[in-house]
Order: sequence, then C-alpha cells, then structure tokens
Amino acid sequence: MNSNPNESELSILLQRCAAGDKAAEGEVYAIAYHDLKKMARLFFSSETRMASLQPSMLVNEAYLRMPKPGEINWQGRKHFFAIAARAMRRVLVDAARTRMAGKRPDPSHREELTPNMAISFADPDLVLIVDQALTRFTATDPRAAQVIEMKYFSNMTFDEIGSVLGLNPRTVKRDWDDGKAWLFAEINRTREQA
Repeated sequence: MNSNPNESELSILLQRCAAGDKAAEGEVYAIAYHDLKKMARLFFSSETRMASLQPSMLVNEAYLRMPKPGEINWQGRKHFFAIAARAMRRVLVDAARTRMAGKRPDPSHREELTPNMAISFADPDLVLIVDQALTRFTATDPRAAQVIEMKYFSNMTFDEIGSVLGLNPRTVKRDWDDGKAWLFAEINRTREQA
C-alpha cells in the first residue's frame, strides 16, 4: 500500500462507487489489484503454500465479497484496504473450514503460541481458532480487534491503521500489543480445552 500516482484516482473512483456508479467498480479493481495482491503475497510469504489457495485466488475471492457500488460510503483508499483485509479474513476462514471438514486436528503438532511469534495460517485449525478468538475479542474491545485484523490480514502499518480508525499511531501500537497478547492467550486457552 505504498503511495503511488494512482492513490488520488482510486479515492475518486471509490467516491463514485459510494454514489452507486457501477462502471467505477471495474476501474477500482484494476487500480487496486496490484496492492491487493501485494497484501496477499505478504500474507503468504511466511507460510507454506496452502494447497487450495494462492495470492491471486485470495484477492479475487476477497474482492467478490467486498461491498458493491452504492452499498458502502467509502472513506478513502485506506478504508477500502481495511475492508479488503476483512474480506481476506473471511476467505481464509472459509478455506480453513473446507480443509477441516472431515479431518481431526492432530494435537501432537501443537505448540504454545506467544505474542512474539507469527501465527501460521497454513494450519486450518489455527485459522478457525484465530477467527473465533477475534470474534470474541470484538465484543470485549472492538477497536483493538480491528487493529489486529488490519495488521494480521493486510499487513497495514500503524500509521495506515491510525489513519483509517482516526487514531494516533502510538494508540494503534498500544492496541496492537494489548490485543496481540490477549489473542495469543485466548488461542492457547482454546487449544488446551480441545
């Protein structure tokens, strides 16, 4: 999500989409595709390849789940990418559910997670646990849950997240640290109960 000449054009197109301009939707996708694919590649960069999902497929599936023209009042480019992060999360969760159908998780391959570790989303069981934990966390601390979602699922910077949520980057970092600690404790608790 680096700054580029298409930024202002994307913001204008998002305004047109918010007004219900269906023609602008295709143009948004064409301009945003590179950044969306970059988000997906960053997500997969630390993962072993997921057999049923690749960055291009993740982007395409997520885009199909995003609001259509006139369904949302886009607040700008960063808002668009925050919504894209949520759509990517939904795609990954659905893919994990499909992979888990009929499979029993192997408890011998579990390790305790700590806030300093990256979550491996190649494990479909873990994807579902993270999704459920984030859903519970949203009821407790919706802002911190949004920060976690944007950071994990779209690799947004603290400045970008702050811009979308209208927060100081230091507040975002604090929410990230607190939320990440809660999330990892919740994941470990859920795994112990399984």
